[in-house]
Amino acid sequence: MNANYFWISISSIILSTTTISAQVKNTKTETFHINGNCGMCKATIEKAGNKKKESEVTWDATTQSANISYDAEKTSADAVLKRIALAGYDNEKYLAPDDTYAKLHGCCQYDRTLKGKEVAPATSQHTDHNSKQHDNHTQHSTNKQTMAEANKEKGFETIITPYFELKNALVNSDPKAAATQAKKILSGIEALKMESLTDEAHQVWMSNMKEITTSATKISTSQDIASQRQHFAALSLKVYALVKASPLDKPIYYQNCPMYNEGKGANWLSLEQNIKNPYYGSKMMTCGSVQEKID
Repeated sequence: MNANYFWISISSIILSTTTISAQVKNTKTETFHINGNCGMCKATIEKAGNKKKESEVTWDATTQSANISYDAEKTSADAVLKRIALAGYDNEKYLAPDDTYAKLHGCCQYDRTLKGKEVAPATSQHTDHNSKQHDNHTQHSTNKQTMAEANKEKGFETIITPYFELKNALVNSDPKAAATQAKKILSGIEALKMESLTDEAHQVWMSNMKEITTSATKISTSQDIASQRQHFAALSLKVYALVKASPLDKPIYYQNCPMYNEGKGANWLSLEQNIKNPYYGSKMMTCGSVQEKID
């Protein structure tokens, strides 16, 4: 199963749980061909094309096409397509500048099949911003930054940080707080900076994002602590994969409760070596053991 399928699936899940912030009035919608490959392409294309209360872009990796909705009194499809080209993506109106295309991540360097179009002029502030963004990603991918610096670029931090708060809520047997933290994980998925991931981390994310989103969604919509704990067990297996692919500035402990799920056991991640069991809370607070120290 390829990465494009995963990204299309995850987009439908996220869009069903969130409200689009840019409310475009006097809407006119047109469809255009835009080249690209993967989920990272989708994120960059839509970010370049979207402008609050002015334009909204939805790009499909399978059809290589985008629906562009825009306020015809404020902008035009031409202006949106120019921004997308300046972000590195050829379309039926404009070609990306060669140097911008060259700075795209390896998995985003699509076959340049569109010919004879006008090259978008590199005169906007967006070009400078995009170049810096891709420069940062290239530097991160080639491991020129220290682990601490890489961690500051967030990577999976937007997901891992609320995961630990979710774990604490389950330790305290607080279903309301657990639902709140699960919603923060969903927000963290939207905020995830794909360009900050290494090639390895990108592949790990594409392999696990669907299950992470599904588990977090189920926890966020439940007030049943038993159900939340069940989905937390599934979530923890996938977040473990993210942690293993992340640069860490402090150790993380992979822990196990042997009693949970009728003796089948379940794992979780913790910043503390001491056991605080999220599956039983105060009933069996110290039941469990450290399976692995990740650092």
